[in-house]
This record gives sequence, structure tokens and C-alpha cells, in this order.
Amino acid sequence: MKVTYKALLDVYTEIEENMVSEERSYRVYYAKEAMKNQVRAYYLESKWFHQKHTPTMEEYMAVALVTSAYAMLAATSFVGMGHVVTKDSFDWMLNLARVIDVVYKDEDGYTNAGTALKDLVSALLIDHVTM
Repeated sequence: MKVTYKALLDVYTEIEENMVSEERSYRVYYAKEAMKNQVRAYYLESKWFHQKHTPTMEEYMAVALVTSAYAMLAATSFVGMGHVVTKDSFDWMLNLARVIDVVYKDEDGYTNAGTALKDLVSALLIDHVTM
């Protein structure tokens, strides 16, 4: 696992070096962080396997959301998309990841939108606390 992790970090370092001249090296930070989260989640799944631990649905869903690789693939794809992608795009992607986390954290909030998700949306958009 360490060898794979090191190899991935080397790839991102090489990409970052190429991006410096284009003043887009900040993009690699997002991709690296997504990759680190991915590796942490794989490590946890590996730990469960070796300990013969069967996670609860709540434990599994929190990890499965990351190991599905949507965040890492999106962030890494954004890195090489030229001038089409801005810092706002990365922030949007990060917020999308947070929304997906909220929707699917404890249960399938999309399918069961009338229950838990309804309360979350109300709390965020209707009954929000003004600052």
C-alpha cells in the first residue's frame, strides 16, 4: 500500500511541476486531497477485511461514498481541463461532495427524500440561522 501511495504522490508532484508554468498548480492540491481520502478509505476497508469485521450499514456507507472514487476522479479530471476549469469549479466540486455526503450519510436520502432529507433541506434553506 505504501508503494502505491508513494507512486500516486509522485504522479501528482509531476503534474504539479508541469502546471506551475501555467499558474494552475493550485489544482493539484484538490486532486491530492481527494486521492488521500481515497487511500484512507481503502485502508479502512482493508482493515475491516483483515479483522474479519462486518461494518454496520452506517459505517459502510460513509466509506463506500469515498471508495466509489467519484471525488478523486472528478478532481483529477478537473486538473487537466485547461482554462475551462477555475478555482470556483473546484469549490463547486467540493461542495457537491459535501451535498452527496449529507444526502447519503445515514441512509439513501435521495430515494427516501420525504423523511430525513426533507428535514436537512428545511434546516439549510428554510429555517437557516442568519449570521
